[in-house]
Amino acid sequence: MTENRLKLPPDRLGLSSRRFGDLRVSIGSVDVSRARRGGIVKSGFNQMTTAELILDSRDPALAVVDFSGTVTIDRGDDEGARVFTGSIVDVIVVGTDLNILCKSGVEMLDRPIGGLEAVGASALDLIYGLVRSAGLPDERISVEGLEQLPTEIFEVAFPLVGLTVEEVTRVGSTSFIPADRGLATIAALKEDSELVKEFVDADAVAICYVTARTMFEAEYRALSIADGSIAWLLVRSRYSGAQLTNGSNQEWHRRSLSMLPQRMEVAAVRGLSTARCWIRRLKDPVARTDMAAADFGAMTPPMTDRISETDRQALLACARAIQSRDPVIQVTALWEAIEYYVGDTVAPALFTKTELRAIRRSLPPEIKDEKRKRVEDMIGLLNTPPLIARLRYRLASDGVPISESEVVLLKRLRGVRNNVAHGKVTERVEESDIIYGIAIVVRMLVAAMERRISGITNEEVIYPVSTGRAS
Repeated sequence: MTENRLKLPPDRLGLSSRRFGDLRVSIGSVDVSRARRGGIVKSGFNQMTTAELILDSRDPALAVVDFSGTVTIDRGDDEGARVFTGSIVDVIVVGTDLNILCKSGVEMLDRPIGGLEAVGASALDLIYGLVRSAGLPDERISVEGLEQLPTEIFEVAFPLVGLTVEEVTRVGSTSFIPADRGLATIAALKEDSELVKEFVDADAVAICYVTARTMFEAEYRALSIADGSIAWLLVRSRYSGAQLTNGSNQEWHRRSLSMLPQRMEVAAVRGLSTARCWIRRLKDPVARTDMAAADFGAMTPPMTDRISETDRQALLACARAIQSRDPVIQVTALWEAIEYYVGDTVAPALFTKTELRAIRRSLPPEIKDEKRKRVEDMIGLLNTPPLIARLRYRLASDGVPISESEVVLLKRLRGVRNNVAHGKVTERVEESDIIYGIAIVVRMLVAAMERRISGITNEEVIYPVSTGRAS
């Protein structure tokens, strides 16, 4: 059988290539080894390791595959050595075959470093910070000797605009200081640096002190602290009630409605013991690809004018998750989209009316008055399934394929949101989990749109391109 092959980078140095033999191939948590019809893994100097897969789209495993998941290729022998870890770059459909091109380290291309200057920092600290900034999770990073870096107190500074302070003012765990006094953190860096100039031109500087081993971890923790303090300044400035809840009066000025203190996308980190420091741009320029008419003109399903307000809010919430860079905001927006997607979905009743009456009759007679009413109210809720159960039912009704591991991921992301909402300490959310979570929710919303247009004539459909209809 002739294989349809994607064109790989030329092997100019004549390096060896590994053809697929007894290898286990997974996309995300799905084992697609049985769907494999061919493939090759290539590696060489000055180029990323590349893998090409040819999968049979008719294999049942493909129903729950998500192309945004991590691709892993392992040897099938007892050694279990990993041959490849990477991401899918392109998928080409050729008949019933899927030609899939994968590359390792594509996160480094998706998010190039916009600017970084360091003094006194070890190569280990810098390498770890760069790869974490590119979106690689800890489990995919192995920097030998990183654990030997000393744990110390770091001073982390962020320049601000729209905020004026005359003296050091503490808000929560963040100190806001005049801009000229905030230059001590970057004193060791070049004065003519473009990043340093952003500190010089700032209106004020936010300073946080955190304990960490690496500069990236210190910056990450301080960023959360500083953003919380800045958010409080913004929220508190909008309080327009005549009195506070303690009964005291407050002055108010209309200009407070236009106060917008903002953190600039630059951070400086300095270790107080080692004096290692860096200054870098936080929001590195994303390697953006503009969407063209050719990309969305033929999208199916097309959008319909019969979209409900609930569906519209689900789309908006999912879009917020895609556009935001804050992981907690992304997780919150994702679950908001899921809640809108589930909407008023009613799952089949678990208990019959006869069973519910029997449960009520079985209540001990000593439970009376308010306690009895409370128990009876709870019995009435037995046929109100939790959100996850209603989600499963809606997914099944829409014919949306979803694996149990994907449900577990969504639950874990919901746990992160709930922990934050209830004031509990939560673990850091890995970017790869958020990307995968977004992919799952997008799958739901596309299925919902397909159901909306079922039975609608072409004349009633809003096509995304005004010059022609989607095929």
